[in-house]
Amino acid sequence: MSVAILGGSFDPVHNGHLHLLSCLLRYTSCGTVLIVPANESNFKRDCPAVATAAQRLEMLSLALKDFVKSDPKLVRGRNLVIDDFELRRGGVSYTSETVRDIRERFGPDEELYLAIGDDHLPRLGQWHDFDYLRQNVVFVVFRRLGSDLNGPEGAKCVFINNPVYDGSASEIRRGERFEQLLPPSVAAYARKHGLYCRAD
Repeated sequence: MSVAILGGSFDPVHNGHLHLLSCLLRYTSCGTVLIVPANESNFKRDCPAVATAAQRLEMLSLALKDFVKSDPKLVRGRNLVIDDFELRRGGVSYTSETVRDIRERFGPDEELYLAIGDDHLPRLGQWHDFDYLRQNVVFVVFRRLGSDLNGPEGAKCVFINNPVYDGSASEIRRGERFEQLLPPSVAAYARKHGLYCRAD
């Protein structure tokens, strides 16, 4: 069975991430999903994380427990793993380096899926060491913009016609829709630790 990689800043992890995880499990046959929080996103260098790496890991753990409890049938037979490789490595997180590490761990014959939103497609060919990614992963492209876009030449892409989730981490960081967008356990954790401003 294949391995899927779901990366992101997860600052904070929210219901949109869990929606994407649900779609990944529903629309693919992946046996293992590696959830990989970025240390410093290459796409968000001008937007430092609000929560520490340890706090983001704790919130991911809480959210994943909620997710498993909410739909045990969907998760049954699958391995959901929080992989802290990028946090341990430090520095700017490059997807190609993470894929290299996962490829070494799982071997050359394991099929690797890389989950991305269709909003990444216009610049996908400019990603760090894209040739390596093109040769080693299948891009599983989820609808975020809802537009008809194609992947770069030579990239293996599987397009998923999933429902588009309305919500983002940036809204939460601005203090908007705090309770609506966060899993209850993550909202409680954020309140306890004074993370993210809230308008309510």
